[in-house]
Amino acid sequence: MSIDELNDLKRNIGQFISINSFFSTTTESEVAEAYLGDGTQQIDLEQVLFVIDANPKVASTKPFADIRTLSQFPDESEILFMLGSIFRVNSVTQDGKHIWKINMSLYSDDDHNLRDVLEDMKKQNGNGETSFWALGRLLKTMGKLDLAEQYYLRFLQELSSTDPSLRSLYDDLSEIASQQGNYDKSVHWRQKSRELKEQAAESNGNNKGEIIRVICRLDELC
Repeated sequence: MSIDELNDLKRNIGQFISINSFFSTTTESEVAEAYLGDGTQQIDLEQVLFVIDANPKVASTKPFADIRTLSQFPDESEILFMLGSIFRVNSVTQDGKHIWKINMSLYSDDDHNLRDVLEDMKKQNGNGETSFWALGRLLKTMGKLDLAEQYYLRFLQELSSTDPSLRSLYDDLSEIASQQGNYDKSVHWRQKSRELKEQAAESNGNNKGEIIRVICRLDELC
């Protein structure tokens, strides 16, 4: 790991990080240490060993799986964490072998700090949306735009075509695409948001016409 990346982890002790790729690990410390090498001829790089506390009973946002029966190397006891897994950085220490150990724990629904953040985001949405959208916004604030987009799109699949959340979700997708430099995609999502706005305005106009006709009819009867 680069020194800059290691320093970032040191600065984020007690905070949450998101893994932006599949995270291959092992239950055997000897196997993990074997992959570290001897640490020689590594300019500006540090030997880093991740020590992860992951409870199989935890209802995490992203699951992990024991894939030793599917692996070409079953003796390595491989555990695979899914893309987008979220961990709390508990400590960063260096042992007598000059190996940095990053102790982390997998996010759980009982983790009050992150849960509070998610709950606050749900309240900000105004209608208590589920955690896919809230977690997407959390990842966006962390600068994990690709992951945030994935959560937004997954949430989009759950919504009906008449859901009132659609317009705001389209706006969020447009903003992410813009930050990614994909302006065609940004325009696409912005246009879908604009179409919903126009449909809502047209619907409100029709409803207003109905109200006026009802009032006129009442005047005729009175």
